[in-house]
Amino acid sequence: MKKILIIDSDEISITLLLGILGKEGYDLSVVLDADEVFEALEEEIPDIILMEIMLKEKSGIEICKKIKSDTRFGAIPVVILNSTGNLFFEAIWDAGADAIIDKPITSQYLLETIAELI
Repeated sequence: MKKILIIDSDEISITLLLGILGKEGYDLSVVLDADEVFEALEEEIPDIILMEIMLKEKSGIEICKKIKSDTRFGAIPVVILNSTGNLFFEAIWDAGADAIIDKPITSQYLLETIAELI
């Protein structure tokens, strides 16, 4: 079973993602606090990370850069869930993201993107 780590602080987004991905049989875990990301990664390496760009404490771009620059976790695909339009596209790619999914999320595109990356 493929493991997905969801990093998001918005309950509605989390509920949506859990509903879509849970039906597909993925092993899901959620991190609400940006400061807990590396603790979660050290506990269990996911097959892919889905991360909101706008987190409460830090930006998803900042966290993505840290993940991608860490030799232990840099190979994990990171998908940025983008609610900012084109505003940060270049910064997202520069951070090392493997894909961007604009909100509102469509189930089909989400599942296709995940399937391509893992």
